Amino acid sequence: RKHQLELIELGFDAYTQRFYSKQHDTVWYRVRLGNYSTKKKALKIKGQVEAFTDIITWLDILPIK
Repeated sequence: RKHQLELIELGFDAYTQRFYSKQHDTVWYRVRLGNYSTKKKALKIKGQVEAFTDIITWLDILPIK
């Protein structure tokens, strides 16, 4: 929640997602951003988030149905 609020204060549309890991039998929470119309836009936001927070992020690319 702390990282979500920090990103919202910086102007990003952030939300927290609950994730259950069967492998570890634990619940994890991840902060997510976006849906972006292009990979280029998503990579730009990724760079901005890393620059503001010094946290390494990753990009999930979902197939279009």
